[in-house]
Amino acid sequence: ARFCTIGNAETFDSLFGAAAVMGPGGLPDSIDFSREFIIALIEAESRFETQFIIDSLTSKGATLTAAWSVLQGDSLTFSILPVQLLAVDRRYNDLPLVTRRRVVGPH
Repeated sequence: ARFCTIGNAETFDSLFGAAAVMGPGGLPDSIDFSREFIIALIEAESRFETQFIIDSLTSKGATLTAAWSVLQGDSLTFSILPVQLLAVDRRYNDLPLVTRRRVVGPH
């Protein structure tokens, strides 16, 4: 697993473009990059159903910590690249990010 932080619309659009799953009314969720940044959690390509559960996002001292669980389910007949995006208040953008990941499931 890996992660990256994204602080502007140009970088976000170059990586993700419009969402395949849209928000209300068929429109993509909007991100106000003047107020927030994105943490992208990216799993390896998989042939299993994959779900992210965000366990916590906390700041303590001068560190931001993201903890999440990856639930792996049934086998698929195709490959996916699981990604979870977190919108975070921009005031935490300059803090070093520590990540904690655990995998739950049979695979």
